Amino acid sequence: MRIAVIEDEAPIREGMSKILKKINENYELVGKAENGKKGLELIRKEKPDLVILDIRMPDMDGLTMLSIVREEGIECKAIVLSAYSDFAYAQRAIELGIENYLLKPIKIAELKKALEQAEVNISKEQSKEQLFSLEYIFLNAITGQLDEDGKLADMDYRAVWNQGGRADCHDLALG
Repeated sequence: MRIAVIEDEAPIREGMSKILKKINENYELVGKAENGKKGLELIRKEKPDLVILDIRMPDMDGLTMLSIVREEGIECKAIVLSAYSDFAYAQRAIELGIENYLLKPIKIAELKKALEQAEVNISKEQSKEQLFSLEYIFLNAITGQLDEDGKLADMDYRAVWNQGGRADCHDLALG
């Protein structure tokens, strides 16, 4: 999982960067930034799977940054770190589709659990994207390898077709 850390407090930012590899050696830190403005540039450039972000930062706060990321259609999960348990912050973060909201000081066990859950969700989405890609469907339909197995049957493929695919592709691929 590719991770970006956006945090204005240097000890937390550096500590988070070091602890990620200890939690899971497969976590890749793609970059870190000390405010939302630099964080947005980092996210645009690196397209991480997960962003760990603070809310209150100079230049641009984390929720404004995340809102811009969502508006631009950049797909990434987000975990919010905050010293504030303010309901308005949490509500706005939830509206922006965060994975988790962790209060500082952060407990390693909570962070590990949040990272593992984010990784599971990312993996599920990537699997679904691959399963419903037109390339996958056509290649497997042409080679005769596409069966409506349990994995395919459990998914609602109609949503994919409604997002730009064609309904008659379903008949070709599964018919």
